[in-house]
Amino acid sequence: MSVSVEIEKTLGSFHLEVSFAAGDETLALLGASGCGKSMTLKCIAGIERPDRGRIVVDGRTVFDSAGGIDLPPQQRHVGVVFQNYALFPNMTVLQNIRAGARREGEMRQVIRRFGKSVLLVSYDRDEVFHMAHSIAVMDQGRGGADRL
Repeated sequence: MSVSVEIEKTLGSFHLEVSFAAGDETLALLGASGCGKSMTLKCIAGIERPDRGRIVVDGRTVFDSAGGIDLPPQQRHVGVVFQNYALFPNMTVLQNIRAGARREGEMRQVIRRFGKSVLLVSYDRDEVFHMAHSIAVMDQGRGGADRL
C-alpha cells in the first residue's frame, strides 16, 4: 500500500501546504501543536477537503482538485484513530501514559507487522525516531518528508 499527498488548504490566516509520499512503511508527521498534522490526516481521510492538490492511496486517486475527484470517506479505505479517542476515560492522565508506555514495544511491533502504510502523527521526537522509517517535519502548515 502507498500514499501520496500534495495538498494546500487555507483556514483563516493559516495556510497548509504539504507534500510527501510513503510506501509500505511508517511515515511520521512531526511538528508542534497547531502546525497542521491533524488537518493533513483529516484531508487524507476525507473529513476535510483541501482547496487544491492531489491525494493518492494505494494507486487510487481519492482527491484531485484539477480532475474534480473527491471520494467520500467511506470509499477511501483509510482508517484514522485520533488521540482523544484512544484515551481510557476511567484512568487519570498518569495512568493513561503508563498504559501506553508499557505497550511502546508491542505498538512498534504491531506497526511493523502491519505491512501497510502507517502515518504516525506526533510532536514527540523520541517516539518518531523509534517508530518511523521516514519523517515529514511540519512547521506552521508546511511540511515534507525526509528519509531516516
